[in-house]
Amino acid sequence: MQEVVCPHCDGVVELPALARGAFICPLCDEEFVYEGKNSEGTTTIDPIGSGFRSTVSSVVGVLLGLLLLAIPVVGMYFLIGGAFHAYNVSTWPLEEVEVLETSYDSYYRDSESPMSYELTITFSHEDKARDVKIYCDTESDAKSYIDEHPSGTFIDMRVNPERTDPMYEVDGGCDPWTKEDTIFSAGCLGVIIVLAGIGKLVDVVRSKRGDG
Repeated sequence: MQEVVCPHCDGVVELPALARGAFICPLCDEEFVYEGKNSEGTTTIDPIGSGFRSTVSSVVGVLLGLLLLAIPVVGMYFLIGGAFHAYNVSTWPLEEVEVLETSYDSYYRDSESPMSYELTITFSHEDKARDVKIYCDTESDAKSYIDEHPSGTFIDMRVNPERTDPMYEVDGGCDPWTKEDTIFSAGCLGVIIVLAGIGKLVDVVRSKRGDG
């Protein structure tokens, strides 16, 4: 018989004299590999349980890092792509249309944003009544727009040449969230998350090197 020390609980375990391979410690029920003594007389033991947990932890860390890197890529694709699409509305043909009616209602964009006012403009285009919405940051802006554009006045309207939604956009108006703001905010968000993802990957690599 030979005595070896369990790498998990430091308890002494008796093994057959020529035993080699994987064993379960009777003291802590953890598995380890005993490879015997090398040419220098040093005992070699591989703690399978801790190695496995370390490997799983490293893999999870890498996956989290990759996920953090993937989020801004996907988010920036949709946000910036959509913002540039909206920004290109300026290339749509400009037509002068008659205002038939205007009205507004207040609502919250989200729990942290200030109240915004949704202004509905009914106008005549191609001999039909159409509706389009713009958004004002304050109630006074909404009222001012209505006062300045009563029924019977004309406003400039961008018309989608592809005849797909959105079909119309008021040229000017009082939009509290401009296209430039959307592009800038999406870009900043993407950069922040990318830096966080890179930082996580660096931490995982350093930790893995330290374990090695």
